[in-house]
Amino acid sequence: MLPAGRRVQGANLPYLGDGNHRCLTYLVTVPQRNAIHLVLGKMRKTPKNLKHLLPGLARQAHEEELSRALSALAESVDDWRVGKIDSHELNAIIHRFHQRTAREIFTRYETGDNRALVASAVATGVLDRQRLPDGLADDMERLIAFFETAVAKDSPALWL
Repeated sequence: MLPAGRRVQGANLPYLGDGNHRCLTYLVTVPQRNAIHLVLGKMRKTPKNLKHLLPGLARQAHEEELSRALSALAESVDDWRVGKIDSHELNAIIHRFHQRTAREIFTRYETGDNRALVASAVATGVLDRQRLPDGLADDMERLIAFFETAVAKDSPALWL
């Protein structure tokens, strides 16, 4: 997760519109439970032949991100088994995982827009751009660029 506490400035982000498509408003969530609404400008609608692929890709991103988080938790369990940490410390780690990490991931993927979830997953390396179906990466290029710019500028994590 990217550092919290910084606001995303609209002037630092690429303009995404061409004036012919609908306007999307995205919610930027910060791990400290702050929220900022961003209007990204006009975004091209995803063609129907590609749109039906987005829920499956969002599920893949959800699974990958949750697997990464659970791997870190599993390492803590392994540390407990060999005696590096005690039961109380492991309990605190599990509690933090449940109260923060798991809830953030669940909320992000259960309440988000699939198009933005897939684009942000590509920008943060959760999904590989090369493995996206033909045409989808091209269709979402501006949205992926937006999330990559936010990541490069060390902005808060951008999720719906």
